[in-house]
Amino acid sequence: MKMLTNIYKSVANEKRLKMLLLLLKNKEMKLKDIYRKLRIPQATASRNLKILEKNHFVSSWYERGEVFYSIIESDDFPYNKVILDSIRRRKKEKGS
Repeated sequence: MKMLTNIYKSVANEKRLKMLLLLLKNKEMKLKDIYRKLRIPQATASRNLKILEKNHFVSSWYERGEVFYSIIESDDFPYNKVILDSIRRRKKEKGS
């Protein structure tokens, strides 16, 4: 039950939902592009992305001194997949 609580808490935040929408749209992004696009401080973006990473929504890696993030699309995390699919559907409904 704690796992589900953490998963839902991780997406019950407007900044994190916006990050997921950005990553769903762009497939992968540099950390600096995420915080610039959302107009938030780097520390805020990093903290929120770490929460999403801890709950298996995103993965990160370093390349040439920069941090990249992408959505995790895996059957290993079925609850996350359902949530991401819901976000995609909502995005299509709104025409974003």
